[in-house]
Amino acid sequence: MRGSADEQRPLSPEQRRLVRESAAGLASAFGAVTEVLTSPFLAAIETAAIVAKSFDVRFGELSLLDPSTRLEELVSWLGKKPADAALVLIGHDPALSRFACRLLGGRSDFLSIKPAGACMLEIDRSSGGSGPKLHWVMTPRQLRRHAR
Repeated sequence: MRGSADEQRPLSPEQRRLVRESAAGLASAFGAVTEVLTSPFLAAIETAAIVAKSFDVRFGELSLLDPSTRLEELVSWLGKKPADAALVLIGHDPALSRFACRLLGGRSDFLSIKPAGACMLEIDRSSGGSGPKLHWVMTPRQLRRHAR
């Protein structure tokens, strides 16, 4: 059994509904993905199951998405993924927002991803590539509208 109450907290019925609606919008906005990866916290695992279903892929736990992980470890892991990987990472704020900011080369506080929200980053690994690009950030409400 995991340690803290936060690690064991499940999604409420209302949160499940919002995640289902946001996941439909995410699938519409993003297209196909190769992997859905989640923090080991229960609410994140439940979220990943819903999101993976909307993309018709499996999901897996990634301990590096635990909010206590050092950003450098997650950045290093990401650098080892295939160039054509299309990932959905499900984690916790402020850690996930800081990760996105770090990839974009900025301060750790210029971007905030709301719960059940999302951002799309593209990482160009080609020689002479311009580095990570932020395509969009959407709130849960924006994602739900995108699904309609």
